[in-house]
Amino acid sequence: MRRTILLLALLLLALPVSVFAQDTLAVDELKSGMIGAGNEPQLFQVSIPLAGTYEIVVAEIVPGLAPQFVVLSGLGAPVATVSNTTGASSVTQTIEFTQAGQYILSVDSATGATGRFVIQLRVGGESTAPTLLSVGQTLTPTLASGQDQRFSFSADPQNTLMLTVSGQVSIELTDSNGTAYAQFSSLLAGGSINVPPGATSFILIITNDTQPAPVEVSIMLALGPASGETTDSSSSDGEVVATLPPGEAVQPQPVLPSTGECVLATLQVVSVNVRRTPTTSSPNVIGSLSPYETYRVVGRVSDNSWYEVIAGGVRGWVAASVTRRGGNCANVSITYTYPTPTYTYTPMSTMSPTPTATATSLLSATPTPTYTATTLASPTPTYTYTYTYTPSHTYTPTPSPTPSS
Repeated sequence: MRRTILLLALLLLALPVSVFAQDTLAVDELKSGMIGAGNEPQLFQVSIPLAGTYEIVVAEIVPGLAPQFVVLSGLGAPVATVSNTTGASSVTQTIEFTQAGQYILSVDSATGATGRFVIQLRVGGESTAPTLLSVGQTLTPTLASGQDQRFSFSADPQNTLMLTVSGQVSIELTDSNGTAYAQFSSLLAGGSINVPPGATSFILIITNDTQPAPVEVSIMLALGPASGETTDSSSSDGEVVATLPPGEAVQPQPVLPSTGECVLATLQVVSVNVRRTPTTSSPNVIGSLSPYETYRVVGRVSDNSWYEVIAGGVRGWVAASVTRRGGNCANVSITYTYPTPTYTYTPMSTMSPTPTATATSLLSATPTPTYTATTLASPTPTYTYTYTYTPSHTYTPTPSPTPSS
């Protein structure tokens, strides 16, 4: 490591940074590199836009590489030295850059091995850059409901890699430009992807999109089957296995236009069925779409759930849910109308209606008289007293004799 630093410093004094560096590395960019024979280091020209704290991560692709690195200023002054004395598969270092500018980053092997690696520079404590995956590494993140997490890795130039994800999460694999290569629903509870040899960098996105509770996930990147070996489309434990197309580099899907005539391509790197009619309710498959070609759209249904295309001289229908569209698709003619179904209602039983009683008065209402009591005064008797004297006896006087003279 000291010899490497001294050699780099001497070369920097003699050559400009832009001439000396073999490749460039920007913030949040994922790059792959190669340590050559004789532990020849891979050099990167690093542009630091603002002074501050940054994090550098280097991870091996080939097991046993044990990467380590040195950061030098544009004038050759050592900024940071990160040794890998334990032979770890990856090293991470947080570095305080006191000023913006151009720097040199040199990566070599602590074991003197030859092989490829991936490297990433990100803003310390602020970046949402993906987590690096290295071969032989297993990660077990836990995702809350609605949370997603991203991981990055590069294909191996000589070996097939096997990426395995276990857990009830949705899985999406894209390249560093965002082109989709494989997708799995969370209903499958995991899946495996064979990544063929090449130089493509990939982004793995996992999302807890169905479970209200946190989900623990297992992610493993390992060497896959050797060249020439075959892999079934499903593993013995029921996991779905997607095999990406072989080649020096994974063939990307076509880019769709934003204007012009309406065209479509498959959503994933898999073939899509072409059907005689826009329905899956009957076995009417008449062809398929290649994931590496575009097809002219010549018709659609009214709700845009199916599109009519011409593929291999065959005119048929493909479902919108498994395709991508580009161009002016709003003006495509409606060439199929679903027949209007005829419904015949057959009652389960005959019901007699229940009459509703209505109260009707049989008598005409006669107002009830209101009696007002009037008190007649009783006459006060008048008493007239009449006194009648009734003697108890009659007095008859006796005359006295008159004397004679």
